Amino acid sequence: MNTILRRFFSGIFLLITISTFAQTSTNSPYSRYGLGELQTSGFAQQNAMGTAGFALQNDSATPHFINPINPASYSSLKLTTIEIGAFDTYSVLQNKTQGTSSNKAGLAYFALGIPLTQPGKPFSWGTGLGIVPFSNVGYDISNQSTIDSIGQVNYSYEGKGGINELFWSHGFSYKGISMGINASYLFGNMSFISRDSFADLLNAFGSRYTKQIQYNDLYFKTGLQYKVKLDSNYTLGFGFTMNLPASINANTTTLGQTITYKGTTEINNDTVLYSPDVKSTYKLPAMYGFGFMFLIKDKLTITADYGIQNWTNFDTSQNNKGLFGNSNKVALGFQFYNKSLTDKSSYIKRMSYRFGAFFGNSYLQLKGPEPITDMGFTVGFGFPLRSSKSGEDVRKGHVNLSLIAGQRGTIENNLVKENYFRFVIGFTLNEKWFNRYKYN
Repeated sequence: MNTILRRFFSGIFLLITISTFAQTSTNSPYSRYGLGELQTSGFAQQNAMGTAGFALQNDSATPHFINPINPASYSSLKLTTIEIGAFDTYSVLQNKTQGTSSNKAGLAYFALGIPLTQPGKPFSWGTGLGIVPFSNVGYDISNQSTIDSIGQVNYSYEGKGGINELFWSHGFSYKGISMGINASYLFGNMSFISRDSFADLLNAFGSRYTKQIQYNDLYFKTGLQYKVKLDSNYTLGFGFTMNLPASINANTTTLGQTITYKGTTEINNDTVLYSPDVKSTYKLPAMYGFGFMFLIKDKLTITADYGIQNWTNFDTSQNNKGLFGNSNKVALGFQFYNKSLTDKSSYIKRMSYRFGAFFGNSYLQLKGPEPITDMGFTVGFGFPLRSSKSGEDVRKGHVNLSLIAGQRGTIENNLVKENYFRFVIGFTLNEKWFNRYKYN
C-alpha cells in the first residue's frame, strides 16, 4: 500500500508541476529574441559543477542521481530516484546610463529515474521521465524619444512565458559502453506586447500590439558514454550527445489596438488588426556535445564539456533573421566526495563539495558579428541523508545546493550587461522499487 501511495502522490505532484512550469522564470532583455532564454538541462548537482555533465554517471559522482544532460547515463541507475528542484534568480541589469534589479523564484525541475535491470549484470537498462524548462521569456522594457512636431513618444515592451520540455529517456549499457535516447514533448506559450503613446499630444491615439505564440512538437536527443577503469585508483569516461534537428509547430495570434490613457488606466478604443491562429514552423538546429570525466580514488571527479549549435539560419515570426549565429559553450567542474565513508564518519567528511566555471557564446548576435557572451562560476554542496539500513552503504538521498554567479552581455553598443545569481536547491530521494521478496 505504501508503494502505491508513493506512486500516486508522485503522479499528482507531476501534474501540479506541469501546470506550474508555465510561469515566467526570467527577467532578461535578451529573452526577447528567438525562442527566449535557452535553459541548461542539468539539475542542482550538474549546475554546481560548471553545468557540465556529458560524461557523468552514477558511479562517477554522488551515487543515485539523475543526469538529464546525457540520456545514456540512465543505464547506471541502481536505485529508483526522484529529483525535485526549486530556484531563485536575482538579476542586476545595467546600461551606460542606468540600472535596475529583479528577482524570480519557482520550481526548477522534476524527474523520476528507475533501473529496469538488477545491479551487477553485464547488461543494464534504466529509464526516466520528468519536466524541465526548455526556454523562458521575461522582460519589461521602456524608453522615450523626442520627435519634432510630435514631442515625447513613450515606448514599452513586455514579454512572458516559455517552452516546457516533458521528457522520457532510456539508457542501455553493456561492458562499459552506454547509449541512450530521449524523447521530449515541447509545449508552451509566449506573449509579447509592444506599446507607444504620445505624452505631449492631446486626444492622440497610441497603439498596442499583442502577439501570442503557442508551441508544441516532439524533440529527440541521443547520447553515448564510455567508461574504462585504468587501475584500482583511476577511472576515465567519455560522453557524447546530439540533439537532433527538429521543427516546432507554432500558432500565432496577433492583435492590434488603438489606446488612450485616463490617468494610468489604459483604455482600448478600436481594433485595427486581428490575425488568429497563423500556423508556422520553427526549425531547431542540431546540437553536438562532447565531454570527459576523470575519477581519482573514488573521491575526486573532474569533468569537462564542450557543446556547439548552429543557429545561423534560424528565423522566427518576429522577423529577427540575421540576429542569430553559432552558439558554443565550455564547462569545467570538480567534485570531492568520499564514497567509502559510512554514517559513523564525521558529517562534514560525508558531504559533497563541488565547484566549476563555464564560458559560452549565446545564439544571439544583436550588434554586428560579435555574439552575446555568457560566463560564470559555480559552487555547491551535497548534504547526505541517512542510510536506508544500519551498516548499508546506500544513501536515502541528498539535499543539493548550487549557486551560479554569472554575467551575460555588455554595456557596449547600447546593449545591456546582466549580472545574475541563480540559487538552486534540489532534493534527491532514493527508494528500492520492484524488489523480489523471498519467503521461508
